[in-house]
Amino acid sequence: MDGLAATKKVRALEAEFAQEHKDEAGGNMRIPIVGLSADIQQTTKESCIKAGMDEYMTKPLLTKGLALLIQRYCCN
Repeated sequence: MDGLAATKKVRALEAEFAQEHKDEAGGNMRIPIVGLSADIQQTTKESCIKAGMDEYMTKPLLTKGLALLIQRYCCN
């Protein structure tokens, strides 16, 4: 399973869980998914976002960019 397929599966499971637990706290939780690839083509990024990824980063991975991304999703 590649990253696109895995992302689609996670999003489908989230939707199923949200439907089953819509009246409960946390029933609409969303797991942040970040694509990471050496491919810098815009079409690759668009495919990742369309599949349900929240962000897309390219290699080489810059530490500062990763730290900001983690802060955005984990500290808010």
